[in-house]
Amino acid sequence: MAGKAADFTLRDYWRWSGSDLLSNAQRGVMAEFLVARALGTAETPRLEWGAFDVLTREGHAIEVKSAAYWQSWPQARPSVIEFDIAPRKQAWDPLTNETETYDPPRRTARAYVFCVLGNPDRPSPDPLDVDEWRFLVLATSRLDSERPEQQKIRLNPLLTLGPRDVSYAGLRGAVEAVIGLGR
Repeated sequence: MAGKAADFTLRDYWRWSGSDLLSNAQRGVMAEFLVARALGTAETPRLEWGAFDVLTREGHAIEVKSAAYWQSWPQARPSVIEFDIAPRKQAWDPLTNETETYDPPRRTARAYVFCVLGNPDRPSPDPLDVDEWRFLVLATSRLDSERPEQQKIRLNPLLTLGPRDVSYAGLRGAVEAVIGLGR
């Protein structure tokens, strides 16, 4: 039995489900896409729920976290910038389809890229404008040594850890330097 063709396109679906790039979920996916593009790996489709967000061409796992001062809903003041950095008890590896359990919990990526969208003084950021993003690149080993069990971190305490603070254009070089590829 032949199925009936849908009376909508993928673009129609996307417009309905995913076009609000300021929403928390879509902003996070957008941040992952920007990092993957900067690293030259965006041709490989995103795998949800993996132990990491982006894999470099050399096979290094990168964790991408995003936050924004302004969301898609009305706000009286900018949001506090905070990121989840909790070590995990288990993680699924999309490359092997295996779930690994950790005791004690651990962080599974080689480096973190913390992506901050917008400016606290301008309540209408454009997620498609790469100049509106700030990228903070930090080796996971630094988090593990300075904040081994910490669950969340705000922007100012993160800055005290000395991440590489770069624009989109400098993102690839910063990631390569932090994971030890040199450049």
